[in-house]
Amino acid sequence: MIVRRAMVRDISQLKHLRLALFSKWGEIDPADKIEKQWFLSSKHDSILKKMIGNQGTMLLVAEDGKKLIGYNLKTVEWFRRKKLKWSFVSTHSQDTEAIQFWEKINYREFNKTFKMKL
Repeated sequence: MIVRRAMVRDISQLKHLRLALFSKWGEIDPADKIEKQWFLSSKHDSILKKMIGNQGTMLLVAEDGKKLIGYNLKTVEWFRRKKLKWSFVSTHSQDTEAIQFWEKINYREFNKTFKMKL
């Protein structure tokens, strides 16, 4: 596996990775249902192009052979180089796989968010 900066040629695979992630949240909680077509749209392409081209943003991809298997927007090292004191991430409270991942790399729960269906 290789981790590298994302390039414009990665957009097609990135769109599918992001769709898979956000679809998972929709399966966990109906309030997080997404518009799947948006993730495959040209508007999403434009957003990803801006993220890739922005010097202030570090979008990384994990590549196994020619297949992207993950992505990360900014890394802990990026925060440290910028001399920032804290890095915050969020995930769905029922996404145990993501929670275990963040805890494994030393993130700790510090806040709770509540919702109410109206």
